[in-house]
Amino acid sequence: MAIVLRDKGGIEHMTSATIQLHVQCLWKTRWRDHCSTRSRSGIALIVVLAIVAILSVVVLEFASSIRVEMYVSANYDAHTQALYAAKAGLEYAIYVLRTDEDMNKDWLGDAWAKPLELTIGAPDRAPEPESVDGSDEYTLYTPPARERDARVVEARIGGTARVSITDEERKIGLYSVHGSQVSGIVRETLERLLDELHVPGAAYNASDIVEQIVDWTDQDDEGVWEYTYEGLEDPYVPTNRAFRSVAELRLLADMSDALLYGTVPFPEDQEERDVYENGLQSDWSYGLINFVHAQSIGLININTAPREVLTALFDDSYAAEEIIDWRREQGGFSNTDDVLAIVQEATGNDPTVTRALPLTVRSLFFRITSVGEYHNVRVKITAIVYCSTRGDVSVQYYRVETVQ
Repeated sequence: MAIVLRDKGGIEHMTSATIQLHVQCLWKTRWRDHCSTRSRSGIALIVVLAIVAILSVVVLEFASSIRVEMYVSANYDAHTQALYAAKAGLEYAIYVLRTDEDMNKDWLGDAWAKPLELTIGAPDRAPEPESVDGSDEYTLYTPPARERDARVVEARIGGTARVSITDEERKIGLYSVHGSQVSGIVRETLERLLDELHVPGAAYNASDIVEQIVDWTDQDDEGVWEYTYEGLEDPYVPTNRAFRSVAELRLLADMSDALLYGTVPFPEDQEERDVYENGLQSDWSYGLINFVHAQSIGLININTAPREVLTALFDDSYAAEEIIDWRREQGGFSNTDDVLAIVQEATGNDPTVTRALPLTVRSLFFRITSVGEYHNVRVKITAIVYCSTRGDVSVQYYRVETVQ
């Protein structure tokens, strides 16, 4: 309680106790206001820090998203460049086949039989269009004339392309295992080939696999092996049609990865095969897929057939070596009569039997493998083409895949 004194004139005077009480009240009031102001400042600071933290997370997420999109865009661009580099390699391979110097003979000395490497980049200037007979029509720019030692094609994209062309008719055609005049010979040849492969760790019976091939491609639902596939954990039935791809062989009952694909890749350059094989370790084998194909009518090109196919075809390894040596020295056979003479001399077989073999010196089907590369991204195109004796080339099979 405040104590107030009045003098004679009616003037009020506060005592020291009253003054102290007023001071205390004033101090408490100001302290309360000060604390309220500090409390509001603390809340504002917390809100600002929260907003900054949220904005930081948003900015970091945005930056990360931009970085990912940049990587995705760069990878897509590299994949597109590699794809078109591979397509350029495919087109150049078709060009090489179309402009073959001798359409009546294919052998391992031809330009297509050597691996091709294309360096693809922007030229210094765009090629000038060429007038046709002085008219307003112009021809498309074509690659330069092919040269064996300098096969380089320039285009308006970057990257490189490694191209290989292999003769499919150097192999045994699965299309003719039944229903043709040479089906019996083809089956015997295929069985001898399977016996000669000697795949490490693969136990199989060659005659059983040949019968499975016949049963898979015949046009009826009968056969010993028809019921084998029905009893599998994931059952399936034979297609009862010709193989569309040699990869279908993996579906046969007794077929294994080791037998089909082998333990080492088959060399692309047959002229360097001996050097390649000398560098391999023991217990290796090539796969069946390197010696059979699904497209041809069954004729085997004697100029390009590998040692395994020749040995199986003539049932004589010495005759196979004689043929390989002759075509290396003479530049390939121009007709099958020379082949028959060599085989008869090497084996002493009846010429009538040898003449019945499905032989040719000209191939119609080729496998083109083109691997385009750009900034460590690789795209592989595999195509099987038909090349007529007139030089017309048509694609029969086409596959695109990204490879490591």
